[in-house]
Amino acid sequence: MALGDFREQLITDLVMHPNVPEDLLVAMAATHDAETQRRMLSPYGALAPKVFQVLADSPHTLVRLGLGRVSGVPDDVLVRLARDPVPDVRWDLLSRPRWVRATLARYNPPEVYEILAADESRNVQHRLLASAEAPEEVRRAAAVRLGCPDVFDLYRGDDVTAARAHARLAADPDLWTWVVECDRFPIPAPLVPRLIADDRSRRPEVIVRMQLTAETAATLAGDPDRNVRFALARNPSLPAETVPVLLADDDFAVRWLAAANPALPAELLRRLAADPDRDVRAMVASNPGLPADVLVDLAQDEDLDVRLGVASQPGLPAGMLTKYLYHDVAGHLERLDWVVEAPLDEVLHYASSDSLMHRYSLAHRTDLPDDVVATLAAHGAPEVRFEVARSNRDRVPVSLLVELLWSGMGIGHREPAAVAFADDPRLPGFLFEELLRSPRKGHREVVFASRWMDAERLARLAEDKDEEIAAVARRRRPRTFDEMTAKVAADLADPKRRRQAAAAKDLPAELLWRIWRESAPA
Repeated sequence: MALGDFREQLITDLVMHPNVPEDLLVAMAATHDAETQRRMLSPYGALAPKVFQVLADSPHTLVRLGLGRVSGVPDDVLVRLARDPVPDVRWDLLSRPRWVRATLARYNPPEVYEILAADESRNVQHRLLASAEAPEEVRRAAAVRLGCPDVFDLYRGDDVTAARAHARLAADPDLWTWVVECDRFPIPAPLVPRLIADDRSRRPEVIVRMQLTAETAATLAGDPDRNVRFALARNPSLPAETVPVLLADDDFAVRWLAAANPALPAELLRRLAADPDRDVRAMVASNPGLPADVLVDLAQDEDLDVRLGVASQPGLPAGMLTKYLYHDVAGHLERLDWVVEAPLDEVLHYASSDSLMHRYSLAHRTDLPDDVVATLAAHGAPEVRFEVARSNRDRVPVSLLVELLWSGMGIGHREPAAVAFADDPRLPGFLFEELLRSPRKGHREVVFASRWMDAERLARLAEDKDEEIAAVARRRRPRTFDEMTAKVAADLADPKRRRQAAAAKDLPAELLWRIWRESAPA
């Protein structure tokens, strides 16, 4: 039967439901329905080993490809995928996305590389050769098998050996494309016309990595294609004399990228930081190459956007953010996605960083060690404590949840503390009594966030002096668990109701089974 417009979200909600039994997940996977199986792979690492084993037998190539792009896949399943009849599935095991790699203790088990080392597909061998995670002896053997030992030296050799291999490959009519694939060196100028002639859509990709001359840069700075000018502005060999041209570009993104290019010389950065145009100062404030004394000056700039640009820097001098920028940043905090998505061991040191943005961004992660969670939970900035509690609620002390609920942290923001924490079963009953007696409207509203509203407390809210709170309370009544599940069961004929029911965290496994039976494909 058709699942209707709510099918995709319903499957995701069932898979991620805290009460979903393993046998239900196995039954869902065993349908071999392409849409069901693909949606089951959306919550990375949330599936049991037996479910992964069923999905590895899927008749759908896209599903097997998807297995290589999630974390939590058992080693025996990865080994089966390494023997998959479709080369793209085998190739994908060597190309898993960054957000998956960040969660893995190791990329693949050794047996996977042993199997792929004998793979008949040249594309798989090429990918194996370029893989940073494959054992060195496997990569060297692949290079010999493909007849291109210079490629191995290009990726794995020391600087001198790699540079010589780079030069030889650039002159080889058959192997020169390896020079383009490897970003260890700039693309040699003689290859640029050939690359652009083969595929003009690659112009930006080539320009950002080519070795620029002043004449070439001047020509590209006047190109009508904005993507070309974007790439030019990001090129690490951008000549200093071209920067003023790009800073005057009609496109704001071109101007910003030029000012943020980390290869700009210090003298030019000093001039830009002292520019009377606040937009120029704001653009250059995020450049990681700024000298320390210039950062201090910009941190005290009269313009807020300039100061926020400084606050986004990945390596501020000790104490600068606390001394100059705390009040600016606290009101304009945005998480830094690269801190959230990077491999954990590369960003753990930000737990003790002087940058509030670094700690705030780190607090969004759910894979933090317990000691780092404790450090962030005890942090002086309430924004950091709120985010680490929201991302790691079961691992922070209940006293922090009480504090955040009482302080009202998050009320009026994207996710109020009431929504994030009020249903935690560890919260003491006396807290809600204190919240009910509080003169602050925000405190009394928190009580509404409890899923199973106590009748006596609801009656007290119905008599609240605030008409808005009283009106809401009078429209609600407490519902027992049996009443809740009975209503859900009665609504199962409606696809929209089934999707809403699957999202309810308190439903028992028996009702989840009923929801799936009503929704399962024929």
